[in-house]
Amino acid sequence: MIIPFSCRWIHHIVPLFLLSRVITATDYQLQRWDPIRSSLKPGQSDHFTYNINVTQLGQDYFNTVEVLLFISGTIESMPLRYYNLTDNTQFQNDTALQVTYYFSPSDPSNSTKIGYNNITFENGYIMALGTSPITYNPLFALEEQETTNITGQSLVLEYTTLHLEVSLINPQTGEIIQPSDNDDYYDYEDDDDNLWTYHLGVAEDDQLFQYDERSWIHVLDTDHNSALVTSGNDSTRLTTYLKTNNTLESPYELFLYSLKDSEIIENNLNCSLSAILNGPYMATSISNDSNSTPSTNYKKISLNVHSLQIQKQLVGDDQLSNVQDMLYISGLAPNTTYALYLIRKIGTRMSNNDNSITGVVFSRQLITTKVKSTCSIIFNLDICSSVAYAAPTPLKYYVNKTAMANDYDSLVRSLYENFTTALQLIPCDAELDQRYSPLRTCEDCAQSYLNWLCSIMIPRCSSPGNFGSIFRKKFKSRNSLIDTFIQPTDNYYELMPCIDSCYEMVRDCPAQFGFSCPNIKSSDELFRHSYSYFNSSESSETCNFLGNSSHLIDRKNFLFPK
Repeated sequence: MIIPFSCRWIHHIVPLFLLSRVITATDYQLQRWDPIRSSLKPGQSDHFTYNINVTQLGQDYFNTVEVLLFISGTIESMPLRYYNLTDNTQFQNDTALQVTYYFSPSDPSNSTKIGYNNITFENGYIMALGTSPITYNPLFALEEQETTNITGQSLVLEYTTLHLEVSLINPQTGEIIQPSDNDDYYDYEDDDDNLWTYHLGVAEDDQLFQYDERSWIHVLDTDHNSALVTSGNDSTRLTTYLKTNNTLESPYELFLYSLKDSEIIENNLNCSLSAILNGPYMATSISNDSNSTPSTNYKKISLNVHSLQIQKQLVGDDQLSNVQDMLYISGLAPNTTYALYLIRKIGTRMSNNDNSITGVVFSRQLITTKVKSTCSIIFNLDICSSVAYAAPTPLKYYVNKTAMANDYDSLVRSLYENFTTALQLIPCDAELDQRYSPLRTCEDCAQSYLNWLCSIMIPRCSSPGNFGSIFRKKFKSRNSLIDTFIQPTDNYYELMPCIDSCYEMVRDCPAQFGFSCPNIKSSDELFRHSYSYFNSSESSETCNFLGNSSHLIDRKNFLFPK
């Protein structure tokens, strides 16, 4: 969990005031992993309690000195005048939402309270640790240690109740705001316009609400009306989650916002999970939301969807390794910038209409659609399964991306079948000393050839000026088969295949095939019109590579030594 400075909690040492409205602990007793949603206006305060179950602490807390309680919360919404809007509208900064927390003893005759702290929401978020000291009954402690029968009888926890008091304060003075303090701003007949709505939760093993400064989104590509993204490289955590919960339902969900609405969130509540969930989003991948119709995980996403939707599927092998979320956003406007927010649930419940949702919100990721429909995103191809990018749009399939994908796949399949026929003439299953290589197999050769073939027969579109891109006229593609069978609708820029795909094919296949790659020194023109190379100093991708990208080598210094 990474918390940037802007989202860390800040302690304010202020005196406690008499609360003008107290919600009793009977009505609002917090439960483990069950956050509370509440609303306040000046003159009101909430009081919550969380009781530590001493009998369940034995094994987890034996030989420790204190119980840790994780406290976290988010602001869902606040009065409009407190938002810092992007149009330079004046906003109020004389009110803040504060949580005071402390512990009280289980013995009603003991009025001592410990651990007083005050935390104020920043960017819509708080997180803190409450600590209650543990002592031990020596008799039971010795007995349990000798028998390893941890019953909890040895634990002596005097302060068993955590109290949380929530109120609106003046951040300059630390005083609690009263109705008379803001008479000029508040119309109490219209409560909805004056409420601060927040979520608060307590747990003994993790923060219910978290913020991560990474966007955790990898943008694969965009075209004129759609975008394709994946969740971050989190296959180990995701695989563990899927197997532990015996589910194919991913913990990740995506929210699409307009750039203008996302700016309001960024300036005010960018660390708040509940603000993202309850804000004016345009679409979401959550399945029970009426604004979108996501696909079932491990079911192929439909390319022929033109409405505003976010479809989601898991991509990976049958053993649930190397698993990622792939998310396809359709129905976007051309030449428009949008904002994406990815969230990852913590716990077992995930419903956009459920106030007990908990999880991690990642930072904003911006995407921009292309101006024209020259190229279209295709993926989930049968034979070129690694293709997931925008390719030149065929003239006959101007709006049918599924048919377009099938045409590209069919073109590659016909060429690949010829190659596999030739590969059958190689003694792949001979004794090791009779094979063409002791290190490579025919399966390695077939895969490397397929990756190379897909990258050259399915051009990846790029933008003018990008490193590794070359301009192609619509009937002068790199291969005449593309002009004949695909017939691009317009001129386009192609991101050249990585030279690594050619090197891997030459390395993995028998010498009988005569494969070779252009040399930058002896065939400079051929190299530059056929391939590019991985250059880590560039911010965008510099060549098109299909397969395991960890095999890519930064070849700038190899090809162009200083």
